Amino acid sequence: MIKKIFFDFDGVLTTDKTGSYTNSKYFSQKIGMDAQELLSKIKQFDEKIDAGKISIKDAWKSICKEA
Repeated sequence: MIKKIFFDFDGVLTTDKTGSYTNSKYFSQKIGMDAQELLSKIKQFDEKIDAGKISIKDAWKSICKEA
């Protein structure tokens, strides 16, 4: 029984250098923000998310308020 499947996203399933940039391009179109600006804003939350100080959901709420 297969329980998990992992993909090497960065540069394998996308033509972009990183999966983060691919995601930023997609979401930037949805919220009307420049992809590079969105990626920069996401990176501001990386450490807080990793440390469990903020949820991904709350980070996105904050980012979308600025869009």
